[in-house]
Amino acid sequence: MVLKEVYSQNLKRKFEIEVPASLIDKGFEEAIRSRMQRNIYPGFRKGRVPFDFVAKQEEGLIDSVIVDQVYRHWCDIKDRENLVIFNDQENIAKIETDGYKKEKANVSFTVECELLPDVPEIDFSKMTVKARTFIVSQNDIDLYKERIKDNLVTWDDVDASSAAEDGDRVVLDLNGTVHGKPFKGGQLMDFQCRIGDGKIISSLNDGLIGMKSGEKKVISVAFPEDYHDREVAGKEASFDTTLKSIKRAKKVADPDAALLTQLHCKTQEELDTEIKKIITSECEIKLNEDLRRQIESNLEKYDFLVPDSLVEQQKHYIKMDTPRIADDKLQDEALRRAKLSLIFAQFATKKEISLDKADVARHLMTVSAAAGLDLEYLANIYRNNKDFANSVTLRLMEGKIITALLGTVQRESTESTVEEILAAQKQEIEADKKQEAEA
Repeated sequence: MVLKEVYSQNLKRKFEIEVPASLIDKGFEEAIRSRMQRNIYPGFRKGRVPFDFVAKQEEGLIDSVIVDQVYRHWCDIKDRENLVIFNDQENIAKIETDGYKKEKANVSFTVECELLPDVPEIDFSKMTVKARTFIVSQNDIDLYKERIKDNLVTWDDVDASSAAEDGDRVVLDLNGTVHGKPFKGGQLMDFQCRIGDGKIISSLNDGLIGMKSGEKKVISVAFPEDYHDREVAGKEASFDTTLKSIKRAKKVADPDAALLTQLHCKTQEELDTEIKKIITSECEIKLNEDLRRQIESNLEKYDFLVPDSLVEQQKHYIKMDTPRIADDKLQDEALRRAKLSLIFAQFATKKEISLDKADVARHLMTVSAAAGLDLEYLANIYRNNKDFANSVTLRLMEGKIITALLGTVQRESTESTVEEILAAQKQEIEADKKQEAEA
């Protein structure tokens, strides 16, 4: 056996390997004898066929025998050398068979792979984080109700003569093509969006302004080079667009009654109880996010090699969320997330944390209810859009891991107020929007 490392960079490796001809001979003999017992050959009784005759009849079998021995040999090498491949990503190539077929020479091949790094094992039970506590007061409830009432609107259909404006909700049929050919994800029926919310590409958003209900229009869209869908990144597309309906926000006439109706309450006492639940939930989400950041900050001191392929994967997901992020920030953030994901994965394995179909179903139902989207529509996207499915899976798994971590670390409690917590949350949201706009 010959094992030669011909390339090593970071965790990437390239090996040149030889399989001894004797192993190929042995594998071929075993395959032939198996066929002698199982197969029927004209002129011979089953199991009584001469070896040389079967070997001649089945000489084409040698190629599959060689491939089988190559893979077995590589598996033996991995076990013996303690090579653990990251994500089972390995490329076996350049299997040279001519030498064996002509003169029974050893069979050589190459393997390119990326090794799993040595991830430090961390005792999270010894990690301490500062955990803020809070009490929801009646004043908090009253202030929160006023904020909600200020934003209560009804969505009314506009008349056929009115054109779509910034802030309107519209329903569209879209048929996107690149060079006249449809592309995956470019055909959408009854697609709902809000003009100006930043969730659709800007040129498509701008093309909707001024359209009227029932109007059809071809909107040209230039996808940026760094667009997350690589099939259309950097390309010009045309969208045959039909605007089916327009709804416009209108302040409610009686905010107090509207708030009771929206939260399914009959009395002010019921409303206060429901508002308290909402405030508590929002504060707990924010505080858990604070704890998560503290945990991540504590983990940044650990330095170890990270697979390049994992960093590239993280870049892809980051650019889906923040398409205009600067390249230097993208590299640093991707590397940070890659390290954290490996540490979290090790913790998940140790704690036997896993994700199942029920977790995904519950998440899609929650998103559907919160965003007012059809559940089947979301489920279809999950089934057919690999990027979306991977993003959902990663976030759900990460959420379960963080929940388990929060139950493991030590906490130092400090008192806080609802106003402080929610004000910090608002500032962070505004800062994120500003950062994305500047990226």
